[in-house]
Amino acid sequence: MLFTEWNMDEALAVTAEEARAAGRIEGERSGLEKAVRALDGVLSAEVIAEKLGLPLEYVQEILKKQ
Repeated sequence: MLFTEWNMDEALAVTAEEARAAGRIEGERSGLEKAVRALDGVLSAEVIAEKLGLPLEYVQEILKKQ
């Protein structure tokens, strides 16, 4: 059996970092969705996907939600 010492401070630090990373990802996703919506009507979905480096299906999904 493996015995290790539990360190609550370290566990809390890891949890906080994971939460920050999840928040960054969600923020990036939100920003990309806003950019796609802003370009709708100005550029085609294909061009938006190409210029933002996103899959066309993802861009089309965002535009359908409007």
